[in-house]
Amino acid sequence: MSLRGLLCGYYGCGNLGDEAVLGGIVHSWAHQFGDTKGLVALSGAPASTETWHGIRAVPRMDVRAVRAAMAETDVAISGGGSLFQDATSIRSLLYYAGYLWLARRMGLPAVVYAQGVGPLHRPLSRTITAAAFRTAALVTVRDPDSAELVRRIGGATARLEVTADPAFALPERPQREPGGELAVLALRAWGSLRTAADAAELVRAVRGEGLQRVALLAMHAGEDVSLAREAAALAGEGCFVANVPDVASALDLVGGAGLVVAMRLHALVFAVMAATPVVALSYDPKVKSFMSSARLSAYCTEEFGSAPVQALCRSALAATPEIRRLQVARGIELRREALRTAALVAEVVAR
Repeated sequence: MSLRGLLCGYYGCGNLGDEAVLGGIVHSWAHQFGDTKGLVALSGAPASTETWHGIRAVPRMDVRAVRAAMAETDVAISGGGSLFQDATSIRSLLYYAGYLWLARRMGLPAVVYAQGVGPLHRPLSRTITAAAFRTAALVTVRDPDSAELVRRIGGATARLEVTADPAFALPERPQREPGGELAVLALRAWGSLRTAADAAELVRAVRGEGLQRVALLAMHAGEDVSLAREAAALAGEGCFVANVPDVASALDLVGGAGLVVAMRLHALVFAVMAATPVVALSYDPKVKSFMSSARLSAYCTEEFGSAPVQALCRSALAATPEIRRLQVARGIELRREALRTAALVAEVVAR
């Protein structure tokens, strides 16, 4: 069964996590429908999206192009990622709500696809999100906390399902042995971790546990690169900025590490996929929610100081065999759930 789908997310905007999400959706689509000929993505860089993912793309801010693409599709897909949140501003939330409202106006079924919802601090944000979700034929979210938030704000009038982050549906890669003395850090400026000096202090804490080589992984090209470069310069020999042009390269890097310390959600997702021990720095509720769903809450902290992070690194390294067994088993379950999201889309379209 071939199906035409229009995908709306934060694609083509320099974020490896969102590219992993798109890659997972594309792979799930091919698994469920046999091909991806009918897939079109709204993108900030359409040419790059077409090259990386092998599907057609149109400019995400070109209203005419969006309407034309929607007129030629069978189902409007919103997500995945953290699209409905107001931690930064309400403008992006309005964009994604407008996409669902446009689908409704054009008579198309819409699906919220394995999204992480929130935080929604403002009453207006909750009202907009609930109203947009009520236009969807199906709402799928990537964690139970998101499902509870959708119910609480009144956005669950359609069928609501908890599945998994679409990135778990990416093509499987060979599992590697633990990476010895290499650690991967995926940081961003947030809270008490604001400067390159703060990041360099974390590098030194990780080194204190015997991980002499530290790769700083910039998941967001626009926000993380300068922090990584300055921190590597301060941390000195053995610390470097990882050159990862695409998701596959990031997965290979994480798969070859002995430990991942990350704030960025999809660096944590990559660690679970690769069965690499992980320590999460929870700057946002989505990080804590993910670590809970991955059954790794013991390795998650909201304290970004070197002492608590080093203590968690020590615990994770000591429990490496146990963590790897858990991640392999949980990764299989999350992959199955990620692939199930596309099957749910097929049910909606078949009605």
